[in-house]
Amino acid sequence: MITPTKPSLLKRIFNIAKSVTLTVVALAVLGLFMAWMGGMFHEKIPPEQKELAKEKVGNRKVIEAKQEGKQSYLPVVGTIQPSRKTEISSQLLAVIREVKPRVGDRIKEGELVIILDDRELIAQQREALAALSSAEADLVGRKANYDRVAEGPRASGISADEFTRIETAYRVTEALVKRSKETVNRIEVQLSYAKILAPSSGVVAERLVEPGYLASPGRPLLTIYDPNDLELHIYVPESIAWTLSVGKSIPVKIESNDWESNLVVKEIAPQALPNSRSVLMKLSIPSSAGINLKPGMFGRAMIPLNETAPIVVPIEAIRQQGQLEMVDVVDEQGYLNRRFVRIGKIENGQAEILSGLKVGEKIALINK
Repeated sequence: MITPTKPSLLKRIFNIAKSVTLTVVALAVLGLFMAWMGGMFHEKIPPEQKELAKEKVGNRKVIEAKQEGKQSYLPVVGTIQPSRKTEISSQLLAVIREVKPRVGDRIKEGELVIILDDRELIAQQREALAALSSAEADLVGRKANYDRVAEGPRASGISADEFTRIETAYRVTEALVKRSKETVNRIEVQLSYAKILAPSSGVVAERLVEPGYLASPGRPLLTIYDPNDLELHIYVPESIAWTLSVGKSIPVKIESNDWESNLVVKEIAPQALPNSRSVLMKLSIPSSAGINLKPGMFGRAMIPLNETAPIVVPIEAIRQQGQLEMVDVVDEQGYLNRRFVRIGKIENGQAEILSGLKVGEKIALINK
């Protein structure tokens, strides 16, 4: 059998040198190619600035950008609400004997409005007074007996146990009189609750009970409001609400009374309603208007969308290019400079410029 012989060391060195040489040559060729592509072997032309030729305004009509038209408003509907409502309730569990005011009646602070059945309390009061009289009579005898031995057992000629019994009976009767008095006072307070008085002046908005109903603590019986302290509640889109602030004056019209006025923003809710994405805003109504306005009336507020009248230009000045709008602004030398603008609504041949132009700049109309 013939065994293959291993290549000699010289042959190995030759093969390695050959491989390295081919690699170096390939990298050199690649480097020269990249340098050629980069323009290394081409003559370079030094940069120079050249002004583009500007177009003169020529015979084109020139106008001046001015603020025209009316301020934009967003109408928002609202409802008149009382600034606060007062609920009158009972502090006793008792049957209602009489409800004096009706809905719409004006009542004064401290006026009697509801009377409760107080017969049970009167019976308790009589019982408590009788118990107090009995305790006071018993106290007279106990005190006289105690005064007789007050100097002590030895001076009175009685035993220590007898003295302790007399003193204890006197002190217990004395405490019983005090407790009876507190019971009488508590019943008198409860009897005062049987006559319910108006906590403030106002107009009765709701009468929730009638005679014969059972009044219980915390249950509203009457609701009153102050007709001179009203508000208009409106819900403003959140995108606009945050641009307003407390103290801002807003035009309002109540159509049912043909009443118009500027109302001041009194309160802005700190968060938007998640369903409608709107913000509750309260507008203060002056007290002088309260005689003509009632809670629940429909009102319309005009929310200003901008602080000043918009810039308006003829549509002949707008150059349309795809989705972009441009105008030709004329400089002091009479040259045209094309500028991008953003336009709003177009009405009666006039385009509202939202951005891109300033008041007083001159614009060239397009010749047709």
